[in-house]
Amino acid sequence: MKRNQILSLVVISVMTAGCSTKPPDDLGTQIGTITEIFDVGVEPADLPDCRVSLNPEELATGRYMQVHFMSYRLHRSINAFVPLSKEFKKDDKVVVRHPYCVGSHKPEITNVVVE
Repeated sequence: MKRNQILSLVVISVMTAGCSTKPPDDLGTQIGTITEIFDVGVEPADLPDCRVSLNPEELATGRYMQVHFMSYRLHRSINAFVPLSKEFKKDDKVVVRHPYCVGSHKPEITNVVVE
């Protein structure tokens, strides 16, 4: 009897551990406010862990923007690289995809929130 209980616990533990170690498919979105817009070619000192430094040619294709949002009662600020083709202003409310920098997904500002 004890052997079956132990075996059942091991099987359940293995099954649930496998689910919890997989990265989620949808890393979510957050709505935040742009608090700072960096000049083209300038990298902020605080970059996300999931992003590597860009070379000068890549930096010239866009700029970094700092976005502030609430997450579970915590205030968070992230820096996201935005192509020059997208126009945003300071204090715009925006949608940020992948705000938590999980795996190779980097924060991305997708659009302005229309109220």
